Amino acid sequence: MKLNQVIAVLQTLKANATKVKTAIYQLIQKTPIFQGISRTFTPVAEDGYVYSPERQTLQMKAEDLLSQYEQACAELFNLCATQDWANTQAKADIVIYSS
Repeated sequence: MKLNQVIAVLQTLKANATKVKTAIYQLIQKTPIFQGISRTFTPVAEDGYVYSPERQTLQMKAEDLLSQYEQACAELFNLCATQDWANTQAKADIVIYSS
C-alpha cells in the first residue's frame, strides 16, 4: 500500500473507530443490560405462600464490547503504524547552493 493510499483510508478508519467507541460508551451507561439474575423461592412453613421465580437474562457482556472495540481499532492502529514507518523511511539528499 502506498503512503497516499494510507492517508486516504486513515480518516475513514478514524471515523469508524470513533463511532464504535461512542456506541460502546452509550451502551456502558445502561447498567441493567449487564445485570442478570435468577431467583427461586422456597415456601416458608409459616405462611406457605410460593412466590414465582424471577429471571432476568444477561443482555450483554463487557468482554464482548471490548472485543468489538479491539476489532475496530486494530486496523486503525496497523494503518497508523504503517504511516509512521513510511514517514521514517522517507529520505532525501540536501543540496545547498550558494550564490
